[in-house]
Amino acid sequence: MSAWFLVIVLALGYCSGVQGSAGILGFALGNKRVDGTCKSTADYREDLHAIKENTGSGIVRLYSAAECDSAAQLLPAARAQRFKVLLGVWPDTAESFAKDKSAIASVAPLYADDLYGISVGSETLYRKVFDGEQLLQKIVEIKNVLPEGVYRIGTADTWNKIADGTADAVIAHHDVNLILANAFAYWNPSSNPDETFRNQMQRVKSHIERGGKQRVPGEIEIWTGETGWPSDGGSDNRESKASTSVAASYYRRTICGSVVDGMNIFAFEAFDE
Repeated sequence: MSAWFLVIVLALGYCSGVQGSAGILGFALGNKRVDGTCKSTADYREDLHAIKENTGSGIVRLYSAAECDSAAQLLPAARAQRFKVLLGVWPDTAESFAKDKSAIASVAPLYADDLYGISVGSETLYRKVFDGEQLLQKIVEIKNVLPEGVYRIGTADTWNKIADGTADAVIAHHDVNLILANAFAYWNPSSNPDETFRNQMQRVKSHIERGGKQRVPGEIEIWTGETGWPSDGGSDNRESKASTSVAASYYRRTICGSVVDGMNIFAFEAFDE
């Protein structure tokens, strides 16, 4: 998604009322500094400190394990600050897939306790890079290099490609137990973005429950893989207005409200890149 989908961590703060059976709030995290250079472990340490201090969150996701040596640079910082990390695999090309697979095979045995899981692909079905069976093959291949302690694995795609059956081959497979659905109410203009987002995620949940075939109910862990709202400097989309005040309202009402109601969400994103 465009980088102007921004959660302003220092301005928005904690989600109040998150306790008990509430869901988990995480943040998508980029692997480069604003000047385009790759982040170091020290940079990630600062990022995680800011996220923890200002939101209380303890989990982040990356989109590639190998690019910028991200996994190797982030995981020591994550361990030191007691964060969990959802590592990404970028399977779009043979080269990027091979590099991420190698990186995960290298770091996973050392940081199994710090890894929340692995997400193979980001909107590859939406972008028609793969069909469901092709994506599943990539997921299984990564699964085969994971140590026993890392047991969550799946993919991230747009909510509609999960809800319309495009991802059914992935959902039905016994190795897959994590699905991330990206859901931006901004792209579906309405007078009630909160209702739009919740409807999108309910359609995902309902389809997974139907499309899992022989899967045990609840066996697949469902997250919102990305959601957010464009701040000032973004572009309006009819009734959807780019605004920092609207972004703040969406964060508090929709993101925090959904987490309080038990939904797991990665907000996009922790820092503007």
